[in-house]
Amino acid sequence: MPYSQDQINAGQKKINGALIEVDRRVLYAFNDLLAIVRTITALPPIAPHFKDFDFTYLEALLKETGYINHRVAEIVPPGCGAPPY
Repeated sequence: MPYSQDQINAGQKKINGALIEVDRRVLYAFNDLLAIVRTITALPPIAPHFKDFDFTYLEALLKETGYINHRVAEIVPPGCGAPPY
């Protein structure tokens, strides 16, 4: 059965919504992991091995990814809708 353009757009909105939610959760997890790694690498026995490691690149990358993720919902048509679950 062929789908109408409205049905296709409605389905794509649900897909976009689900993908944004997945991205959001993954970004939160990565940010939490980065915080844990920063804490561990600051411990005196470990710190000397990470003295030249720069976390700013990872932080900037996560921030940019979050920004791009939020922009997906602004694309019209079809935009973004609630996921089907």
